[in-house]
Amino acid sequence: MTKLLIALLFTSIAFSQTKQDIKEARERRDKFLFAVEASPKKFSGTVKFDYVHDEIIIPVTINGKTYNFLFDTGAVTIVSPELAAELGLKPVTANDVIDAAGIKTQQQIYMLEHLAVSGTTFSKVSCASMSFDSFSTALCRKIDGLFGTNIMRLGNWKIDYNSHSIDFSSERIKPGFDYNTVAFQHNFSDSPVVTLIAGGIRFPALIDSGNNTFIDIPDTLYRQSRLPKTALSRKSQGRASFSLSGNKNQEERAVLTDSLYFGDVLLLKQRLRVSPSPQILIGNKFLKQFGKVLLSWDKSKIYVPRQTAPLEKKYDFGFTPFIENGKIVVVEIWEGSEAQSKGMSINDVILSVNGLDAREMTQETWCKFLSLIRGADSATVEILKPDGSKMSLQLERSELLKN
Repeated sequence: MTKLLIALLFTSIAFSQTKQDIKEARERRDKFLFAVEASPKKFSGTVKFDYVHDEIIIPVTINGKTYNFLFDTGAVTIVSPELAAELGLKPVTANDVIDAAGIKTQQQIYMLEHLAVSGTTFSKVSCASMSFDSFSTALCRKIDGLFGTNIMRLGNWKIDYNSHSIDFSSERIKPGFDYNTVAFQHNFSDSPVVTLIAGGIRFPALIDSGNNTFIDIPDTLYRQSRLPKTALSRKSQGRASFSLSGNKNQEERAVLTDSLYFGDVLLLKQRLRVSPSPQILIGNKFLKQFGKVLLSWDKSKIYVPRQTAPLEKKYDFGFTPFIENGKIVVVEIWEGSEAQSKGMSINDVILSVNGLDAREMTQETWCKFLSLIRGADSATVEILKPDGSKMSLQLERSELLKN
């Protein structure tokens, strides 16, 4: 499955910065990023969301028109270049930002006059502008922006992964369940950062509902921990992980650890993704095991039920496809998988799956292809190798990590 890692944070601190640099960065943040106001000032509401491939998509209204925004606790608000042009947005400042892959760039910052969600209007919304083309392709629907933490910081947000709804309010929200609490710190962009303990190491992790994986940790941290000796793991090679800056070929590792502390909450059999990215992120696949998650910015706490659902197992054919230049290309292979053992490699072109012609792909046929392959327990895959030869492989879906 394509991994979508969407975090975008204002950054202020570099080793070369002076105290004056840091002061000016904070002033820009407070003047622009934290300028958001709500109308009514005391607000509450409920918004239904579409849950697509472990991404939360909410309807946002701007100038009477509805757009698809990802609900992202790990990012500032962002709009697509197309939406920025449609709204005639003009830059008001610039700031360094860092994405989920750890890539830092300077971005123009725009001021969105207002946007509305379920009867509440948020005004003076600072936003960056970046392309969502890869995310729109992976999710098979147009993504127009991110609903970020510079808005969420005004209240409390209760995500119900079971009913696909979010309750939000400027006032206290009752959890409505027997709960544990996890304290969080506020980073420079006011996104929530919690403490995790895994493999004998304590480390901070960003709550990132724009991330459709479990928990992402850097390979440097993985090697420092006891995880290489104590946890099950499987490696992959490829370019199936997308951040806002794009994707690149890299080695990743899926890990199943016996236990993990989420704050002071002990959880058993948790899954990690290990990659070269320096970012440590907690995604929706981890959060949805709780069913409901309440984030309270004013209390700096996360409320989660004491009882969790079994963590989702990862069943896979051993490869990840993606559309590139009108063709379906193998962009990731898992080590030891049936796909690898039967001869599939990165950059092979998929010609058909279970009789569905995969040549000359359009967006519509790509989405049909995705639906077919994600719903199948077995697949007959015809591939074209780089040397021009063809192969037909019979593959069975199997669990990636087994106890």
